[in-house]
Amino acid sequence: MIERVIYQFNNRTPKVSVIIPVYGVEKYIERCIRSLFSQTLDNIEYIFIDDCTPDNSMNILYGIIEEYYSHIKDNNWSIKTIKMLKNSGISAVRREGIMSATGEYLIYCDSDDWVEPQMYKKMYEKAIDEQTDIVVCDFFVSTDYVDTKYIGTRSNQKNLFLYNLIKRKESWAVWNKLVLRSLYLNITYPKFPMGEDMVLCLQVVDKCKKIAYLRSAFYHYYTNIESITHKKDEKHLIKLASQFCENVSLVDHYFQDETDSEIRNSIIALKNIARNHYLPLVNNKKYYRKWLNTFPEINRYMFYSSAIPFKEKLRYWKTRLSIVTF
Repeated sequence: MIERVIYQFNNRTPKVSVIIPVYGVEKYIERCIRSLFSQTLDNIEYIFIDDCTPDNSMNILYGIIEEYYSHIKDNNWSIKTIKMLKNSGISAVRREGIMSATGEYLIYCDSDDWVEPQMYKKMYEKAIDEQTDIVVCDFFVSTDYVDTKYIGTRSNQKNLFLYNLIKRKESWAVWNKLVLRSLYLNITYPKFPMGEDMVLCLQVVDKCKKIAYLRSAFYHYYTNIESITHKKDEKHLIKLASQFCENVSLVDHYFQDETDSEIRNSIIALKNIARNHYLPLVNNKKYYRKWLNTFPEINRYMFYSSAIPFKEKLRYWKTRLSIVTF
């Protein structure tokens, strides 16, 4: 990896490290950077990681950094850029960011998204005031036309939050969670991008002692509705399903010695979510068998598991009964 420290104006530990992957975002990165450089918190460490982007994204970044030189200096921010030696994907990029970060707290920002000016100041102050390991905030799903607000969490009780995360009743996103950086050390990294946030999020929440909820929406998760392509071909669906199931296997392994019955029950629900990625293909006998034999140990729990919603149980039995057509 090639790392450059472009600006660093003090030797103090940064309050927050922000990791920003960069790949193919020349249309959006200016909006992202300007929102980051409009933050009202001082002593931030920004880490931009170039995953061998084929476009002009990094040149746009360097130009804006030069434009904001005085502002960066006045706020005692530090700016790092890292260039991956080859295109490595989001999992490897985020891992590199974690290893390079030096801040007290850590958070991610995708380079086609943007943040409100008060985001990191309010979240950091919340963390310090309440002496908490993780702060969760609300967020927007934004298009070019509308912002739709989503609740960051339904509970700031760690155990309930963790149960809901495993069952996907809460968002796995890592960009609306300010996390004590030490929680990201010595974790199992995801193998594939599908479900990558899940693997990271569940581990740090499990390791934390306390979480706090900030009832404000600061993050804009951008969705370009005009350019979305819904790939539903067999090859694409199988790839997504297999990647997600592999990452769920990592989660299962992480919690394998867990004695909390609610967590183990929630893992059953998570495995069911994972294998249901094969459902669009179950009319094919080969993929019906693939669906049925993915995490087969949960089949005997489907009827009475309290973690699986009733409609999911119905769908399971309806799909099982389809065997008569083969």
